[in-house]
Amino acid sequence: MTKRVYIAEHSNSVRNRIHQAVARIDSFEVVGEANAAHNAVAAIDDLDPDIVITDVLLKDANGIDLVKRVRARHGPERPAIYVLGHRLSATHRSALAAAGANGFFDRSRGYSPLLSEMHGGA
Repeated sequence: MTKRVYIAEHSNSVRNRIHQAVARIDSFEVVGEANAAHNAVAAIDDLDPDIVITDVLLKDANGIDLVKRVRARHGPERPAIYVLGHRLSATHRSALAAAGANGFFDRSRGYSPLLSEMHGGA
């Protein structure tokens, strides 16, 4: 079964790298992308992805806000939401977990841990 993935990332180059990493795996299909939380939430409503990958920083909000908005609209179970950042503090991790994120990953370690979690987590 193919898992549908939505990517929210403010940087075009990083978003492209995430897209390429996800697209290399047959069981994943990228169904949409955005650089802003507002656009991402609307698209997630329309596209109903299984997985959302978001940066902790977006053009118009932060990853915590995006997680809260998606959870308020879709509930705690679906989609699985994974957050990327650089050296996320314990405070950020706690806030993301409280908002309903399924996991958070340090981008500097590459995408393998994220992709592995996506295989098992969603």
